[in-house]
Amino acid sequence: MRHRLTAQPLCIHRSASGVAGCAREGDIRWMDDVFTRTDLTRMGFTRNHIAAAVGCCLRVVRRGSYVRLPGCADTAHSPYTTHAQRPSPGDGSAPQNGLAAHARLLRALASSYGESLPEDAALSHISAALVWGLPLTRSVVSTAEVSRPARSRRYASLHVRHRSVAGARVVRHGLRITSLPRTLLDVAADHHLDVSVPMIDHALRHGMTTRTDLAKHLEARGTHPGVVRTRTAIALADGVRESPAESVCAVRFHEHGLTGFAAQVVVRDRRGRVIARTDFLDEDAHAIVEVNGALKYAGKDGDSSFERERRRDYALRNAGFRVFQLTWKDLFSPQPFLAIRRFVTSQRTSA
Repeated sequence: MRHRLTAQPLCIHRSASGVAGCAREGDIRWMDDVFTRTDLTRMGFTRNHIAAAVGCCLRVVRRGSYVRLPGCADTAHSPYTTHAQRPSPGDGSAPQNGLAAHARLLRALASSYGESLPEDAALSHISAALVWGLPLTRSVVSTAEVSRPARSRRYASLHVRHRSVAGARVVRHGLRITSLPRTLLDVAADHHLDVSVPMIDHALRHGMTTRTDLAKHLEARGTHPGVVRTRTAIALADGVRESPAESVCAVRFHEHGLTGFAAQVVVRDRRGRVIARTDFLDEDAHAIVEVNGALKYAGKDGDSSFERERRRDYALRNAGFRVFQLTWKDLFSPQPFLAIRRFVTSQRTSA
């Protein structure tokens, strides 16, 4: 059953012009944040109220369905009702605020279809991945995704894929979705490696599945479009990586033929003292790659963090390593990886 508006962590605000819905700070929650025009009407919203809210704190995810937006642009609003906030089942977070907001809207869109799916259908691909709490690293879709044994169709806010989901459907957070192995394999087959590998890494790191289990499910599916790319994604996956940014970086290594980097390696000095645990190390080339996907240095604590990072880099360089610092933006440009490849090649040539 859909959680109605009265159960939402929502601030309803009254201003001189009437009533408008306004989200409190924090992430958009699952079904509690998706509601229909009927829900709003039952709460006393008029057509004008809804129009005002859409211009402030609501977003239309599809016709007749809405989602709360974090924050409110109207400082004149003053809350008169608040409701308890329930914990999030997984935020599908990503290093960029804009991407995180896109993921929230996709989750809301998927939730809006949750009660209207035919019995033979299930949310799949990116929609299912977000319900599972997997990270999204690129804005690869703008619609909800559903699989069912019927003709493929595309609508403005929905992509229906002609695929059977018999034996691969589960219910999570009140939504019928594909099982975790099926979700990961679907994403790997139909999306780029820099989307699928971070999701598989996340699942491995949190003990949600194993590489062996994924390989068994893939074998059971037989030959199908995207099977080679799926095998590659499983082979590249590594649960030791600690962030989606590191996973994307590993995909870039693969794309640029950089095969010598190992993840999460402890570097010691000649006396055996630990200098640092690195994101990636190519020991033969004495090259280290650090990925700061969402790193920000602000305020006093930020100054301390920056100073620690600076001293750490100095210690690594003094130990004979070349350190490459990558930002989230760098992960989507070839230039940093071409520079890394040139350095690694020169080191191996001179050795």
